[in-house]
Amino acid sequence: MAKMGFMKSAAEVLTGNGKPSLRAYLHTRMTGLRSPRSIMRIHASELTKPDTYCPRETSLHLITGRDRPDDYINTCLQYTFDLGDALHDLLRDTWARDIVFGDWRCKHCDKRYYQTRYPKSCTGCGRSRFMYEEVRFKSLVSGASGGLDLLVKLPGVDKLVIVEAKTIKHDDWKVLKAPQAEHELRTNYYMRLVDESDNNLGEFIDTEQALVIYMTKGYGGK
Repeated sequence: MAKMGFMKSAAEVLTGNGKPSLRAYLHTRMTGLRSPRSIMRIHASELTKPDTYCPRETSLHLITGRDRPDDYINTCLQYTFDLGDALHDLLRDTWARDIVFGDWRCKHCDKRYYQTRYPKSCTGCGRSRFMYEEVRFKSLVSGASGGLDLLVKLPGVDKLVIVEAKTIKHDDWKVLKAPQAEHELRTNYYMRLVDESDNNLGEFIDTEQALVIYMTKGYGGK
């Protein structure tokens, strides 16, 4: 795919050289600057990644009053992000929705349902299509917070189980033997967030054991 400058408008790209191009339009639509996360919230996912959280940088931004610069996202990276999000939604909203527990939003009228399983139908509009919304927990000790990918109520298990969902390349999938170190660390940190939070839902969540589920971005052999 040819690289296009993100400053051009979609109309300019589609009519450039008199040859409308879907490929060029997608580059323009998917490539560009994105606002970074707020420095006022410490995300657990940032604390478990190498070189992503710097207390000194955060302090300097707070002192100077300057926000973080926008991030430049190219087409391939945006594609990767969106594909991962889509697989997460399929897992929560379709494949495992009968055992997923948490907050839901009606896709038609935006009515919210909190701390429940997948609703049978919306009391607001009567439709039956919902989107899972991650339940967030904030540690009263560190101030860090994080949204859990999903919570599941497994048969025969008393408490809700935290699930960290990850998408990986097919080549990585073929050699996967155990959770990757970063993902294991992050999942343990999420259990700690729940344990140190004042969210009433925390007492119903297992903070001793959790799951990491991997989904390949292609046909899997396992």
